[in-house]
Formats: sequence, C-alpha cells, structure tokens
Amino acid sequence: MQINRKENKNIIVIHNMRSVKTKNELAVAVKRDILDVFESPIEEKDEITGCIYYKSKGFVHFIFAEEGAEAGHMRNDATAAKILNMISNLGLDDMQINDFWPRFENAL
Repeated sequence: MQINRKENKNIIVIHNMRSVKTKNELAVAVKRDILDVFESPIEEKDEITGCIYYKSKGFVHFIFAEEGAEAGHMRNDATAAKILNMISNLGLDDMQINDFWPRFENAL
C-alpha cells in the first residue's frame, strides 16, 4: 500500500533560544529572530500537540527556550512532540526514529 502525502517543500528551522527565560523575553526574541526577519511569518498552533510555531515563505520555525524556565515550560515539550510527530510521519522505521531522537536532544 502506498501512502499519498503532500510534499513539504519547507525548510525546518529550529531556534535554540536557550537563554530565553520569560514570556516577555520569548516575545522579544520571536519578534527579533522570526517576525522581523522572515517574509510574512504566520503563527500557527498544532491541534494535536499544542505546539506554537511559525510559517514563513519556504520555512517552518520551531522554538526551544531555556529548560525549566517559564518560556521553556511554554514551548519545549509541545515543540518536541510536534517535531517527533513530523518525523514519525516521514515513513522512517522505528529504529531510525528511535536513533534520531536522542541525537537531536543531545544536539540542543
């Protein structure tokens, strides 16, 4: 059985804002690093994971903030869940997915 899925031609950008701690700092960083830089960014929220991310022409932006801080609590778990969900839907086998995730977390 072949699965027909829409080809995604966007580049995934992960913004590692590990020094961002508060909701206000997060808003400033998103404006500075995404909204003011990329063409026509739009904020979206994934219905399944609750992840807030941004789409701009040719890019999808995800944010990780300081772990344990207010901004990290607001974004990190949902962002990780959304990215894992996207990877799971790429048609990779379980071994490839399980190998990817620890490497991804270590890179942050």
